[in-house]
Amino acid sequence: MQLTTVIQKNIRQPAGQIEKLKACLNSGANKDLGAWIMDNLDIKPYQHILEVGYGSGDRLEQVGRKMTIGFLAGLDQSVSMYQQARRRNKSLIAHQMLELHIGTIAQLPYPPHYFHSIFGSNMNYHWQQPRYEFMQLTKMLKSGGRMVMAFQSKRSEGPGMAREAAKKIRTDFELAGLEQIQIDLDPSSGNRFVAALGIKP
Repeated sequence: MQLTTVIQKNIRQPAGQIEKLKACLNSGANKDLGAWIMDNLDIKPYQHILEVGYGSGDRLEQVGRKMTIGFLAGLDQSVSMYQQARRRNKSLIAHQMLELHIGTIAQLPYPPHYFHSIFGSNMNYHWQQPRYEFMQLTKMLKSGGRMVMAFQSKRSEGPGMAREAAKKIRTDFELAGLEQIQIDLDPSSGNRFVAALGIKP
């Protein structure tokens, strides 16, 4: 699917640069990027799926609509995002299909080989060691599981930064043990958006 992106200029955003980016990516303004993520997750009704950086929780809500007996988990570092996501997904939580967490990847309570897919957006803005974080996440993937990630460079950084980020993401995915790696840049955004897919062998 061709990755295209439309960003609303006047979007109500939480305070803080990371919060603003999450709000933009999770607001519905970025529908095409969200569609790319959803398409590449290849969701089945029974799967276990984790979102890292769930923001306001609308992507979890979309995934939840496609599941019947599966399980969703979400991780974020923001209390305000947790509160929004919890309100948005109270039905999934009530039916024990969704667990929301605040903290870091190392604090997640799930065993290795637990998730069929892991997805997220813009973690590179708050991860201290992205390479190590991807390794941790890959351990939680089942064999054949998918890592689906999307990133947005700042407008001031220009398209060169996104291209450099794409190279780094590919390297990080490879070192984490992922294969069949696909990296897409979006020309319509000035190549500021990068979408990455990797499969655990």
